[in-house]
Amino acid sequence: MSSATAMDGGLLSTTLSSLPLLGIAVLPVCLLVLPDAAEVIYTLVSLTGLFYLLRQGVSANEYRRLFLVSLLPLLFFSVAALSVLVSGDYNAWFRPLKKLAELLTTPFIALLLLRANIAPRYFLLTAKLSALLIFAVALYQFSVLHIPRPGGAISPLPFAHVALLLGCFSLINLPLENTRQKLFSLASFSAGYLSVVVSQSRIEWVNAFILIATLLMVWFRSGLLGKRTLLSVTIAILPLTLLSVSVPFVQQRVISAYDHYQGFRDHESWNDSVGQRFIMWRHGLAAAAQKPVFGWGIHRSQQAAVAGIRDPDIKQTLGEHHNLHNEYVNSLAAKGIVGLASLLALLLVPLSVFLARSGNRELLVFNAGGILLCVSYVVSGMTFQAFGDDTMNIFFVIVLAYTLTSTPACPAGKQRMHRRADCCRHRRPAPSEP
Repeated sequence: MSSATAMDGGLLSTTLSSLPLLGIAVLPVCLLVLPDAAEVIYTLVSLTGLFYLLRQGVSANEYRRLFLVSLLPLLFFSVAALSVLVSGDYNAWFRPLKKLAELLTTPFIALLLLRANIAPRYFLLTAKLSALLIFAVALYQFSVLHIPRPGGAISPLPFAHVALLLGCFSLINLPLENTRQKLFSLASFSAGYLSVVVSQSRIEWVNAFILIATLLMVWFRSGLLGKRTLLSVTIAILPLTLLSVSVPFVQQRVISAYDHYQGFRDHESWNDSVGQRFIMWRHGLAAAAQKPVFGWGIHRSQQAAVAGIRDPDIKQTLGEHHNLHNEYVNSLAAKGIVGLASLLALLLVPLSVFLARSGNRELLVFNAGGILLCVSYVVSGMTFQAFGDDTMNIFFVIVLAYTLTSTPACPAGKQRMHRRADCCRHRRPAPSEP
């Protein structure tokens, strides 16, 4: 009887651990193509992490590794909630706060991923297959459905952002791969890159080159930036870039951005995305100056920003937006200096940890993945609200939880002495580049 009970318990435990991990594997594609299914999967994965926490607790070692990845998102959410409390106006506060609710589940996601101990090769395989599938969706929408800016089942901005990251993740292990693996990685990166091109998200075009430069820097710090690797990346990037700049809609988007900027600078033209962004940023900063500490509240930032606009047409048009299309300006107006500090902590504290350890080749996937994640959100936040979308939030939590908890802590003193993470012991001999 006891043996049967133990077998049933083991089967239950195996099922509970395998199904959520399968859900995490399909999340990147579901986020962009089946967002409702992604919400359900994410909820089930979070509940499984909570179940493990309540049933087994957290060991001292797990607590140390979970502390930072749990603290920062919770701090970010808490400051957002605080901005609502001190605003004095509690109308329509639920919807913007609900958009950040995914951050509350970070500890449970992190605990599940920490105990699952997913091998880096599975993380990379998921990224590669997801990038290829997402490109297939983008190509179908663009060529068959004739959608001008493919975005899956969501908007083009988060679609392009996630597709680009998946493509860049595919390249992380390129210096350590054989020829066949390199071809697969370059094909997946090309798929992610081309998904960004056809989505016509201009900030993500800029982000693509910044992320490639960032990845080259990580390879250099870990001693993996050899001639073959540089040649492989060049062979992939150069034709993709030439193809991109030759496409008519890419040229049109770049020229229109410049023309709109000129129009705003010379004539205060506002009836386009560039002019509207500049006006929102200007008035958002003016609103933030009126309440610099805690801001107006995340539910009132747009209202506070447009209050200073005299033109009724501009005021009505910009008032229909849900945010100021800049994560930093939006944080200042909504949550004040405290909110901006929580945003910078969420992005830059993990980034500094990953950078300090980026010389360790054994942890290349975790450190490079974390660096690319943080840098991409830093860049994308310049022209839209990086944490105002369910897709962006869930993707950030999943990747941050995996990369940060899988990176063992280094002693603080040695970490300061060895900027390239030589403090992490038990390193294998460095593999030679194929």
